[in-house]
Amino acid sequence: MIEALYWWDQAARFKEEALRFNDADRQVELLELAATCEAVAIDVEDRATSG
Repeated sequence: MIEALYWWDQAARFKEEALRFNDADRQVELLELAATCEAVAIDVEDRATSG
């Protein structure tokens, strides 16, 4: 499930990047990107075949 791991990693990076900014608008933007990446990761996991 490499694809999902990629999106989880991207979400974590955006969250870390958000912590580096004092600008609230920039933080919100980065956290929204993180949330989108998490949603994609969940979707990829849901669509993956088990077994």
